Amino acid sequence: MTTTEQGACLCGCGGTPAYPGSRYLPGHDRRHIEQLVSDVLAGREEAGARAELQTASAQSEFDRRLVERA
Repeated sequence: MTTTEQGACLCGCGGTPAYPGSRYLPGHDRRHIEQLVSDVLAGREEAGARAELQTASAQSEFDRRLVERA
């Protein structure tokens, strides 16, 4: 899932964040991270999931949640 020229929410919901430069609608960063963690636990390659996260803080949260659920 990548951003489009219109700035679609990166979680894949199709919504558009209200503020220029925003990547997610409120709370949708958490939704995206949870989905990626679920995908990895179901067999997706971790590196591919991690590549979808564009900030260090999102990657850190992904790591924390992955350890919690593993």
